[in-house]
Parts: sequence; structure tokens; C-alpha cells
Amino acid sequence: DGSGKAERYYVATYIPYGFIGGEGTTIDGLSFYFRPAEMSDIQYWVSTALPEFGGEADLETVEFPIDEFKEGFNEMKFKESHIIPKNGLYVGCSFTTSPSDEGYYKYPINCRKSDFQYSQGFYYCTSSNTSWTTRQYDLYMLILSGGKLNDNSVKVFVDDNINTEKDLNQTIDVTLLNT
Repeated sequence: DGSGKAERYYVATYIPYGFIGGEGTTIDGLSFYFRPAEMSDIQYWVSTALPEFGGEADLETVEFPIDEFKEGFNEMKFKESHIIPKNGLYVGCSFTTSPSDEGYYKYPINCRKSDFQYSQGFYYCTSSNTSWTTRQYDLYMLILSGGKLNDNSVKVFVDDNINTEKDLNQTIDVTLLNT
């Protein structure tokens, strides 16, 4: 998703209490999947509410080192673990893109239409639309968590069209749904 314009983006998802685990479950970091657009000022954050556009998250914001940025998943741990409270947490990323007319590079937010009935979708706002909007899409994002996780509560969803050669390792995208 994206516009191809030079813009500041805020992208987030909501993690409800009990979705990952019970009392004491923490958010320790995030890993976002980015397309190879030119980006700057990348920040990962955790908050009890969606921050105002241009504002700061109320719990923690960490700067992602731009010299470590690459196409694909970019992982960053928070300085401290954040316990998921009864009213949940928002986790997200903010970044600035350069303009691009090239199709693939115009869309820095990697997401797909949600097929799952439990999907929360994601929230986003940009410098051209500073109000938070929700999309019924799933972000390509990993949540690093700890503490007491739910037992036997993960379903794995894999695309049907996976092919590889014998004795060749291949990385594939799977979606895990905490049920």
C-alpha cells in the first residue's frame, strides 16, 4: 500500500489482551517487512493508544538504524519489555519515503487482503491524510513477545501454491493465527 509520493507514514496494529497469551505476556520488539523503497527516519513503537500524527508513542519509540535497513523483514527490539494490559496495546512503525513512479517501489507497506475472520486489520495515517484509517488487510509484521504464551493456540495458514526442488531449502511466508 502507498501513494508513490514523498510521505511520512504511521502504520499500526492492535494487540488485545489474551490474544498472544495471558497475564504477564509482553511485547519485546517488532519486525516489519518493507519493500525496497527509499526510506528514512524509521521508528518502531509501542503505545496504549494510537499516537497523533507527528507525535510520539506513549510507552516507547526506538530508531531503526538506516544503515541496517534492507528489503524484507527488519527486526528491532525495544529497550524494555512491555506487558500487554487488559485494554491491549498498539504496536507500529513510522517512516518517511522518497517519491517513486516505479510500480513496486511506490507501495512500501507490504500487506495482503485479510482472509481471516479474526483479523484486526491495521491502522495507518500519512502526511497527506493525518487521521487514522483502518484497512481490513494483514500487515507483514512479526511481533516479538515473551512471558506466558497461550498453549496449543496457533493455527498455521500457508498459501496453496508452494513449489520447490528436492534438497533445496526455501523460505516461505506463513501466517500464524492465535486462536
